Amino acid sequence: METVLRHPYPGIGKASFGTSGGDQRRLSSAVLRRCGCGPVAALDLVRYLHFYCPGCESSFFDGIPREIWLPLPVYELCLSRMSRRFVPVIPPVGTNPPALAAGLNRYFRSYDLPLRAFWQFGSDFEKQAEKMLAHDLPVILSIGRPVKSLLRNPKLGLYAAPGFTGYPAATVNSHFLTLLGMDDQWLQVASWGRRYWLQRQEFTRYRKAESVSFLCGIVALQEK
Repeated sequence: METVLRHPYPGIGKASFGTSGGDQRRLSSAVLRRCGCGPVAALDLVRYLHFYCPGCESSFFDGIPREIWLPLPVYELCLSRMSRRFVPVIPPVGTNPPALAAGLNRYFRSYDLPLRAFWQFGSDFEKQAEKMLAHDLPVILSIGRPVKSLLRNPKLGLYAAPGFTGYPAATVNSHFLTLLGMDDQWLQVASWGRRYWLQRQEFTRYRKAESVSFLCGIVALQEK
């Protein structure tokens, strides 16, 4: 049985239709296009909380239209605020998982929100992710950089539909995505403004064989 978020995931576009989350490839900043997946994931998460989580509205969005899909210039204004104040980007690395969790905690404290974030990795993070989705909380997922090969650059496949066995629609490593749903075999994720599906077994194999557990996990959220 699949566990999924209950509402559309906010992103970029028109009032009636838009992306699933932000698309860093559209950004005007070359730095954020290259390594801005951390603040993009953080902004999309807090926008979802602002819309749908009781008690999580924030004055961070004062003056911003209350629309699920924002025009790109308005989205970039919000992203600039997020990266300057809470999730700074250090080229060419971007940000790391504990720093992203710490930035979200600064955001929660600044606006007196009843949540705290922490970085969770290892064998138990998938149970925590499923629990968060069941409570309608988005899950930032880290695909850690490969560290066990000097000659290869292994990547994970992202598929256009669950159960698809052909070539992946995209490949990824060293990247933050947002987990929107999961079942026993597949993780439904948002990245670059699109929905993809990631095989759970492939992710486990990548985490153990190519990266390290500390870099592959989730930014978990809990009530204070």
